Amino acid sequence: MRGDIAKLDGLERIFETAGERYGRVDVLVASAAHVELVPIEQVTPEHFDTTFNTNARGTLFTVQKALPLL
Repeated sequence: MRGDIAKLDGLERIFETAGERYGRVDVLVASAAHVELVPIEQVTPEHFDTTFNTNARGTLFTVQKALPLL
């Protein structure tokens, strides 16, 4: 299954599908690594939001959505 961990509706779809198909999740590796190297003076709010939403927010909500199946 493919999804974007920065989008909560995609996470819900992934774990709903996994639950329907398999009934549970045995192992979850919550790892994200969105990296876009730019000099600090060129970082924009959009760049920061994309990076943070993937690496921190997305990882946290991945674990949250998986918990009922673990």
